[in-house]
Amino acid sequence: MLSALSVRPPAGDEFDGDCRLMRQPQVVDLFHQRFEELWAAVDPWNGERNVLAERVLRMLAAGLQDEQIAAQLGITPRAVRRHVAKAMADAGAETRFQLGVLYADRYRARSHPGNSGVRHP
Repeated sequence: MLSALSVRPPAGDEFDGDCRLMRQPQVVDLFHQRFEELWAAVDPWNGERNVLAERVLRMLAAGLQDEQIAAQLGITPRAVRRHVAKAMADAGAETRFQLGVLYADRYRARSHPGNSGVRHP
């Protein structure tokens, strides 16, 4: 749980490099909740996607190969690759493995609302 945050002055104020440190639990919780809402809004997995593409991504994240996914869904391996390529572009993933990890991490976060999917050191 967060215990403090630093806040820049509002837009329009002259920023001199100083930030305000907030420690009040209610204020910190409010900012944290708002951050999570904004973060979810920019999540590529929240965009429009059809049910078939969602199933392809779940199977990819589970480690299935294109041919296995195609056989289970009754589509061609080429169609699977098309769905994967579009998802990679949407998520900014450079590799299929990275896409699977990003999707699995985000899916876990959606399945467990208290977990934002953000890893803390």
